[in-house]
Amino acid sequence: PRHYHVIRRWLQKLTEYGYLQQQGGYFFNSDLLTQEQVDHQWHLVKEAWNGRLGSPKVIEYLIDNAQQLPQMMRDQQQAVHLLFPQGRMDVANALYRETLMAKYLNQSVAEAVLRIIRRQSALSEEGSRASLRIVELGAGTGATTEVVVGRLQKVVSQLDLNYLFTDISRFFLGAARERFRDNPWMSFQLFDIDQNAFDQGLQPESIDVFIAAGMLNNARNIDQVIAGLFQCLVPGGWILITEPTREFTEMLISQAFMMTPPEDERQKSQATFLSVKQWQDVFQKAGAQEVVLLPNEKHPLIPLGQRLLIVRK
Repeated sequence: PRHYHVIRRWLQKLTEYGYLQQQGGYFFNSDLLTQEQVDHQWHLVKEAWNGRLGSPKVIEYLIDNAQQLPQMMRDQQQAVHLLFPQGRMDVANALYRETLMAKYLNQSVAEAVLRIIRRQSALSEEGSRASLRIVELGAGTGATTEVVVGRLQKVVSQLDLNYLFTDISRFFLGAARERFRDNPWMSFQLFDIDQNAFDQGLQPESIDVFIAAGMLNNARNIDQVIAGLFQCLVPGGWILITEPTREFTEMLISQAFMMTPPEDERQKSQATFLSVKQWQDVFQKAGAQEVVLLPNEKHPLIPLGQRLLIVRK
């Protein structure tokens, strides 16, 4: 039952694509696909992907999910165990670090942070160091953290810097403490984005930058989360968000089984992810002064459907 929202989305998308037809409350298909046809499609996917857009492990991971969908639907297999087999990180690294899109987004987040630092430094009084407090939400495997921190290490001597790494999982916090132990300006904390930020130790108007890399889609209500984050931001503060901005059918057979059923606009539209227009509406309601999207519409990575949203309070 807890996966009904995912399966309903399958029915909707398969009907849109013409694989299913609907009559009343029933769905049926008039043209069965053979295993040979399915195997041929996966072969074409591998040829398009491998060596160009990312590691072969990504496609192997998706095929593994596809083959185990009946078990996942019945809760006899946990999607998280396919993403982290035997607790290993190699599949997650292939997804979040090694794809062309992940590299672009992680580098872009790091560059945005550096530009904010330069802006802060320019506004600081002569002879004083710029102060910057960064909170990364749902930092998980640290794929984005690694790139941002790598860039910050080169300028940290010029800053009064505090970087708070947060996640809902103690597993990720423990791994991050070990990986980033040589950075005394970093701290680590459990944090649940669906709970009140002030109750979890953040203060009103105290944060300069929030980073949320590929994790806000798991919030129950994105409008409420963004409104709460805006209360924590200093005037003129920033939120850097990376997210899919279209439906990802590959996620509907994998990570969607780990996601929280939404209670916001996505529930009405039966969508897994917000569109660019829906994100812009969220930011407008929260009181954003400026929203920049990367890549731009003419960029060759646009068809991959993921964006960096740079939002200024």
